[in-house]
Amino acid sequence: MQPLSYDRRGRGKVIVFLHGFCEAKEYWDDSIKVMSEHFTCISLDLPGFGSSAAIGIVSMETLAESVFYQLNSMEIDEFILVGHSLGGYVALALAEKHPKNIIGLVMCNSTAFADSDEKKLQRDKTIKFLDDNGLEEFVRPFVPPMFFPKNRKSCSKAIEEIIDMGLRADVNAVKATISAMKKRPSRISVIQNAKFPVLYIVGKDDGSIKMDDSILQCHQAAVSFVLFLDECDHQSIHEKFDIVIETILGFCKKIKAEPLNLI
Repeated sequence: MQPLSYDRRGRGKVIVFLHGFCEAKEYWDDSIKVMSEHFTCISLDLPGFGSSAAIGIVSMETLAESVFYQLNSMEIDEFILVGHSLGGYVALALAEKHPKNIIGLVMCNSTAFADSDEKKLQRDKTIKFLDDNGLEEFVRPFVPPMFFPKNRKSCSKAIEEIIDMGLRADVNAVKATISAMKKRPSRISVIQNAKFPVLYIVGKDDGSIKMDDSILQCHQAAVSFVLFLDECDHQSIHEKFDIVIETILGFCKKIKAEPLNLI
């Protein structure tokens, strides 16, 4: 299995950060500046994104195994997972197969449910658009609407950075990842059966993850926490950085201090 490109900073218990679709490990840089004062923070480029090579067969399971292989090669066997969107899907697939290695899960603008029929059709249209128009014509208009309109001006730097991340992706990996997201099963049972605490970060105006779906799943773990954010779309870590990072840090510190009492 091919190694993944990664950054590692800090010391202490390990937090693994998984970026979303058409993003890269740099997505988490500002978060890690804060979190690495208290934890070992590892951010990875998923296969075909950032500086990681693409893989032949793309599914949530193969992406998760790529992450687990990389962590295993670094002799890391216990960690908190933080996933944005696609990163949350990968985190759930990893948690399903390797639950004993995970001591906490943060789902940022993500869902344990499978795609709806409507969403699957939308993904098919996106693949066709990429075939007809190429990566740049897709990425540039794709990113800004993931931010709540009121937040786009203040988040203009983040928008440009995420666009740049998307433009560096392997276009075939992008299409394969879209198909994999479309085909992924529901993993709500992973949340329901989790032996680790789960935190949901939810944008009330998220156009990609329906609020009703988030409400249905966010308290199904035995130990669960949720942060609902007003005037926030699909990029909560950038749109509401201070409160989101404070919440994630507090969640991880609880695990650090009392891991057994949270189960």
